[in-house]
Amino acid sequence: MPRGGRGRLFGLLRAVPDTTLAGRFTLAFLLVALTFAVMLRDNAVLFPICAVWATVLASALGTALSLGRLEVVRAIPVRAIAGVPFPARLRVRNRSRFRPALGISLRDALQRASPGEVTLGADLPVLPPGGIVEIAFDAVIHVRGIHEISNTLALTRFPFGLFERRALLRSASRIVVLPALGRLRRRAERDLEPRGRPTPAPRLAVHGGEEFHGLREYREGDNPRHIHWRTSARTGALMRRELRDDRDAELTILLDTCVAGLAAETRRHSFERAVSCAATLLVRAAKRGQRVRLAFPGGGGVCEGGQRGVLALWEALAGVVRGERSAESLVEATPLRARGRALLLSLEGGAEAAVAAAARRGVLLRVWDASSPSFAGLFER
Repeated sequence: MPRGGRGRLFGLLRAVPDTTLAGRFTLAFLLVALTFAVMLRDNAVLFPICAVWATVLASALGTALSLGRLEVVRAIPVRAIAGVPFPARLRVRNRSRFRPALGISLRDALQRASPGEVTLGADLPVLPPGGIVEIAFDAVIHVRGIHEISNTLALTRFPFGLFERRALLRSASRIVVLPALGRLRRRAERDLEPRGRPTPAPRLAVHGGEEFHGLREYREGDNPRHIHWRTSARTGALMRRELRDDRDAELTILLDTCVAGLAAETRRHSFERAVSCAATLLVRAAKRGQRVRLAFPGGGGVCEGGQRGVLALWEALAGVVRGERSAESLVEATPLRARGRALLLSLEGGAEAAVAAAARRGVLLRVWDASSPSFAGLFER
């Protein structure tokens, strides 16, 4: 058979509709009735049964033709937060020149509230040939990560619901689902406060009780209140005051991703809580204009404060995966500032080896054990 003829044959086979439950009962009843009518040779019974059969077959043909030639384009945000609704829009077009799309229901891959549950999308009673319609809805993705969304399911049971035809409409979309945010409890806030320790004398003191350390160029995300306007006017570039409080408030967040060992199952359950806590700490630092460093095996970075700076690290957390590298090796590979502050979100209890590795470098390492029940007293997701 020629290739073109084979393609048309496969197209016709794909257009054959499936029977619904009501359709199967109807066909079974009509088959039994037709059998009895033929056996009885009673034309008064055979004629109406054949008329009903013709109507059912016409219904199957109508279902096969009612899907039209649909195409869909999905519009979604570049990024969203896990568990938080975001707006989505489908632009549906009937490319057929002659056939209308009748009684169409759409189920988009984004309309997944929880695993295994798909909500019914919008119904389109009639979409004429060449017609275009836009459908808006709120979508929720509960699992962080970089998601590729590709399919929209279109189905019709027009006209009588006896037959059903389905088609998968391809529309590739990509969305970065950021880790969900939680809430730090008072105990965590106290634990994050800088602890008293001797510091070198500042070079200059300014009003407001803040210690002036020096000047540097203004970077996007810095607090505009710290701009030194007199120096900026003289140099022609925005300069900001670097405060001793800013330097002492710098925090390094170490995210443990090791799930190997005897407690692997417990660590896997705690991993997502640790990722969510790290994201919450990043957003907290950005709102306060604080400098924060994030480190995990295979990635990380520095945020000087501000929305754009924290967004890059937040997106990095969206793609972080579980591994087998120990927290001790993570501490040894991370550049830590001497006498600085560091926080380890641990999956292996107190992580004594990691604490010892940090102490050898003169760094006080706090440990929040995400696998412990006491973690709920620090962070609530």
